[in-house]
Amino acid sequence: RYKCSVLVVDDEPAVLALLAGQLGAEFDVLTAGSGEQARRVLADRGIDVVLTDLQLVDGTGTQLLDWVHRY
Repeated sequence: RYKCSVLVVDDEPAVLALLAGQLGAEFDVLTAGSGEQARRVLADRGIDVVLTDLQLVDGTGTQLLDWVHRY
């Protein structure tokens, strides 16, 4: 059975762990602790959904989503 992929981006490890645990049964969950890590994941493989915090250590979630949209 195909699982939709979700990239969760947050600079708080506890938030990443919580969301990965909650979403893991239904989705193929990948995590990133920064916008730069997220960009590397996205460069390596296709992702169906990006879920990001608004404030990241290296920019904003909005900036990341703008990059995703253009990429």
